[in-house]
Amino acid sequence: MNTVTDKQIIADVATNTGLAQSDVAKVMKSFRQVVFDVVSEGTTIKLANFMTIEVKERAARAGRNPRTGETIQIAAKQAVTIKALKHLKDAAND
Repeated sequence: MNTVTDKQIIADVATNTGLAQSDVAKVMKSFRQVVFDVVSEGTTIKLANFMTIEVKERAARAGRNPRTGETIQIAAKQAVTIKALKHLKDAAND
């Protein structure tokens, strides 16, 4: 599986839009900050035909220390989940 970096995405978006790479980089940085801010407030982000990013509550539960076998209590916490929407899933299967 290949990995695409920020620089590659910036270059591709700049090519596709005719914008300067520095402008695309500013937009990506701003978008990333907006996502962080919105998610930290506990608000769901839904990008049509792309993905949903949301914060889910995970209840407290009992667990086991794999080293000692001792039962431990795992605290409740919030976790960020990202769910690909159908359009994105379909693109991955093409």
